[in-house]
Order: sequence, then C-alpha cells, then structure tokens
Amino acid sequence: MKTYLIFLLIVIPSVCYAGYTPGDTLKIIIKDEGEVLLIADDSTEVAGFEKYDVNRMVEDALKGYDAQKKSVTISDNTGEVYLKDTTSRRKSKTSIWYDKTMRKDGKLKIKPIFDFGINGWFQNGKTPNNQGKDYAVRYWGSWHVALGLGKDLYLSDKFLIETGLSFSWYNFKFEHDNLRIDNQSDPIEFYLDTDPERNYKKSKLTVAYFGAKIIPTFTIYTLRFGAGMYGDFKLDDYTKIKYSENGSTSKRRDHGNRVGSFRYGLRVEMGSSDIMYFMTYDLNPLFPDGRGPDNLHPFTFGFTFFVD
Repeated sequence: MKTYLIFLLIVIPSVCYAGYTPGDTLKIIIKDEGEVLLIADDSTEVAGFEKYDVNRMVEDALKGYDAQKKSVTISDNTGEVYLKDTTSRRKSKTSIWYDKTMRKDGKLKIKPIFDFGINGWFQNGKTPNNQGKDYAVRYWGSWHVALGLGKDLYLSDKFLIETGLSFSWYNFKFEHDNLRIDNQSDPIEFYLDTDPERNYKKSKLTVAYFGAKIIPTFTIYTLRFGAGMYGDFKLDDYTKIKYSENGSTSKRRDHGNRVGSFRYGLRVEMGSSDIMYFMTYDLNPLFPDGRGPDNLHPFTFGFTFFVD
C-alpha cells in the first residue's frame, strides 16, 4: 500500500515538522501560504516523488482537511492513483507482457527463442513402441533442439499473433541399438544387425529443418494459450550408429534422401512470456511415397524459452 503523508502547514507549521529528518522528508515552501511536507519511509524513496502529481494529492488532502487535527493522510492501494499522466501505468500482468515485447520507442522487438523437447512418432494412432516395431524410439535421447527469432504482433491486450523463424534438429534414437536402415532398398528397410562381431552402442536418425510458425495466442492474466501451424523445409537427414568391433569403437554417419523434403503440422502452446510448454504433431508422414514405414507421423513435446 502506498501511503502519502501531506502536512498542510498553515496554522502551526513547526508542530507538524517536528520529528522528521531531512533525509526522508521533502519540504515545499509556498510564499505566504505555508509549507507542504512529503514524507518517505527512507531517503532512497524521496527521488521517486517526481513521478507523482503532488497537486492532485493536495487537492484530495484538502477535501479531508480538519483544522483541529492539523494534518491529513491519504492512501493509494495500487501506487498508481497519483501517477502523472506521463508515467506509464501497468494495470495488469498482461500489460507487462506487452511492455516486455516493446522497445522503449514503442516498436515491436525481435527476440531470440530456444526450443528443447523430446521426439517420438505415431503410426495409425499408436506408437511403434506399443506395436513391437523394430523402429520404436527411445524417448530419452530423442532430442528436439531449435534456435530462432520470434516476434509477437499484438492485436489487443488479450490477443496476439506469435511468429517465428528457426533452425531445428529432430533426433530419433532407436530403442534397438543395432537397428540399421537400408537406404538402397525400395521401400527403405529397417532391420536389426545380428553380426556377433559388433557390439552396437547407439543408432539414431537425425533430420535438420528450417521453417516458420504462426500461432494465434490469447492472454489471460499471467498465462498464454496458443494454437497454430508450422511449416519446415528439410536441410539434411542422416543416420548415425556407434559400435565396438575387435576392441575399437567406431562411429558411422550416412547421409541420404530418406525423409520428405517438407513437413507441416499443428502446434499448441501454454505458458508465460518467458517460457512456454509446447506440443507439435506433423500432419504429413515422415516417409512419403512408400520410401519407408507408412503413416509415421512425428510428434514433439517440450519447452520454448524466450530471451529478452
């Protein structure tokens, strides 16, 4: 609560001034009219008086002035009632988001964004893990990472359009470390390598994209809720295996045209202006035109971090 003590020193100024030190008191001397004292909790708060409209304080104080008491106390629960017209007011936390998205000159600013999440895929409404497929993924290690730039376009205090461009990497770490992908077969074949001379440590598929998103978003107090679309162009895809053989460890990376050149899907988000929980689902399959397993649709869940 903001409390302003305004002493109207008209009759006996010395009585009201007693007990206050110059360090926490601002004295205003008005010729032939008396004095006005503004008293702060400590000396560091005195400088803050400049953003308040003292004239309005005095007007309100005079309305409740009692000649017998010699002083009047007025209170402001929000700390905003007596702000000058040139002082910005933040009436809600939604407005604070708006301020954090704006530059001081009023122009929208572009902010860095960072996504981190976990990938998986659905096939005919189920995960391959639940169907005993060889290409089932191990979620821990199937990381999604994206780096980009975002810009919020405010249409009102409670509605905005979140936009962004980013580079992203989708990693699918397979449940079976000895899973291999035969890129020469048609369609692409997933198989388990049972070579007894090799001890497989890791097998994964990585796809790199560049794309954009557009997310209509509602703000409710300190929360954001959004749902929209994204579209990405593939930059590269490759498989990586790690195994030991004859006492030595080897890594092998094979690039190939395994997955589709473009992907698009749905994205939902919930959170604040600093961090959002998100989920995505690809509407088109990862392997089109019979190149691989049918109806394999990637999904991702994770967090988006906004950097001011």
